[in-house]
Amino acid sequence: MKLHYTDFLVIMGIGLLLLIADRYIRIEPFTNQDRAQCGVDRPPCPFGTRCMNGVCRSDKLPPLQKTTLPVFP
Repeated sequence: MKLHYTDFLVIMGIGLLLLIADRYIRIEPFTNQDRAQCGVDRPPCPFGTRCMNGVCRSDKLPPLQKTTLPVFP
């Protein structure tokens, strides 16, 4: 199969568009916009929370769910 210059340019153009779309369109399902924002030039987090990835999050670990898997010490 012979690859022509136009095919190469089309493939590179599609790759560039995908790269640009990846940089501009970010889907973050775990960040809630209602949470307080923190970081540089923003107010500090309230007591009991700390700044993680620009969002104030609790220091408490979430409880682990019971599992049916065998657990050995």
